[in-house]
Amino acid sequence: MVNIDRMSSLDVSRTLAILMVIAVHISQTFPLPATLAPIASLGRFGVQLFFVVSAYTMCVMWTRRAGEQAQLYKFYVRRLLRIAPLFWLAVVVYLLAYGVGPSRWAPEGVSDATVAMNLTFTHSLSPHTMNAIIPGGWSISDEMAFYLCFPLLATFALKGSARFTILAAAVWHFAYTIMTSDMGSKVDAALFRDFLYLNPLNQAPAFLLGVAAFQNRDRGAFAEWPLLLLWLALSLAAVATGLAPIRSGGFVAVVIALYAVFVAIQRIPVAILRLAPKAVTLIGQRSYGIYLAHFLVISLLERVTAVGPLGYAQFVAAYFLTVILSYTVAARIEDAVSLAVSPIRRRLIDDRYSSSPSAADAGASRSG
Repeated sequence: MVNIDRMSSLDVSRTLAILMVIAVHISQTFPLPATLAPIASLGRFGVQLFFVVSAYTMCVMWTRRAGEQAQLYKFYVRRLLRIAPLFWLAVVVYLLAYGVGPSRWAPEGVSDATVAMNLTFTHSLSPHTMNAIIPGGWSISDEMAFYLCFPLLATFALKGSARFTILAAAVWHFAYTIMTSDMGSKVDAALFRDFLYLNPLNQAPAFLLGVAAFQNRDRGAFAEWPLLLLWLALSLAAVATGLAPIRSGGFVAVVIALYAVFVAIQRIPVAILRLAPKAVTLIGQRSYGIYLAHFLVISLLERVTAVGPLGYAQFVAAYFLTVILSYTVAARIEDAVSLAVSPIRRRLIDDRYSSSPSAADAGASRSG
């Protein structure tokens, strides 16, 4: 069982993930020095770290609540109330901020169907809807797809072996890569290749590695590394022989590296975690709100500052300003939304089943 103190390591991982994501989106908005741009671009993999953390967190919460009345119903209600209200609000804000005109992700503009798919979290199922309203909105849709499948996965996998879960991730990704290897050259090439990469079917291995990390929580840190390295070697061999694109092998290398980073953070002694500045965990606790807010904050900085390429000092200033402003916005809005949602939660869960909030609920309320 993972104790409450250990939950802070999950917040540390979320903090790392959101800081990575902010770095890459600043680099995509402002030109950076040639030596800095490649480093900042690595931040795009912060989303996959979020997926690993999210899967692990769901495993923790599901295990803690095992045997409670109406567990499946409560799981879906909690996830929906955690994710949906803030996301729906963000949809409205971004529509007002950016309008419904044509863009790279919506060549013909934002239609009613696009809005409907965003409101129902199905927007990552189409290349023309996945990022049409909220930049980076694809990842929220992928999260919701994982939540939809998680109870079934938990029923069969949580008591099983991490080795089987890793093998399933490897087989799944290899099969998906083979089936889609020729698609990117047929339809709207660049956009469709991004869709093939970002959609939940391709991102599933990141979630599965989060489940594997939970299954391995009481074993040695390197318990399954021979299997992980074999998966990586086979993926690189598939790239070398032309069976898979370079992006596929790179993705496998990335998710395995992020798995290693996450496992390393989970192994940090609680006594050391308690010495970390409070901001390290606070940012992680607000990471979902920060994720939704930071795109708009960066866009506003671009419009207000009207600066060209950023030097090192300017990048640092823009980076910290984005983190501070995004955190401030997230904290205010998340608290307001939580207050508004609280009566609904009580009516749908606590009053209906006479359940009182537990320590597990406290941990779940801050999971992204």
